[in-house]
Amino acid sequence: ERTAISRLLYTPPAVHLGITPEEKGPYSARAGEVSHLKSDFFFSLPNPEKLGDVLQLLHPTPAVCGLPKEEAYHFIIENEGTIVALLGFIGWLDPKGKTDLYVNLRCMNILPQTFTLYAGGGLLAASQLEDEWQETEDKLDTMRRIVG
Repeated sequence: ERTAISRLLYTPPAVHLGITPEEKGPYSARAGEVSHLKSDFFFSLPNPEKLGDVLQLLHPTPAVCGLPKEEAYHFIIENEGTIVALLGFIGWLDPKGKTDLYVNLRCMNILPQTFTLYAGGGLLAASQLEDEWQETEDKLDTMRRIVG
């Protein structure tokens, strides 16, 4: 999935926006009790008014929606009704300054009497479905332990 995001930053729309990305990663990172692979992409945006265009180019990310993006998006809407609104970008957004955004693939919707956990699970052509399902369960087990 990180490779797909990297590729998006080199597409004609990204080039048109003046993006020349530098990438650091992937590397292991921890966020509280959750460990994951992370890649950082750094670039300056010549026209800060185009930040929304960058977000539209990247969201939903392949890890949230799938590829090809348009077809995957419509398939999810038709079969599941929605893409989980909690998955996507989180972070600091400052069009005239420094913006730090992260792709959020694990989240929890807290309601008065219950909560629902969500975790992204990426399927690739070479994926073994049982292994991917177990990886998603492992991600959710980490979150389940946190909420006890």
